[in-house]
Amino acid sequence: MYLRVSRTSTFVLNFSQNFDYLERKK
Repeated sequence: MYLRVSRTSTFVLNFSQNFDYLERKK
């Protein structure tokens, strides 16, 4: 359960960082 949550939060963190990067790149 804990591993699943941390994996999900890592995915969300990466996604938000990528989104931030794309927004800045515009």
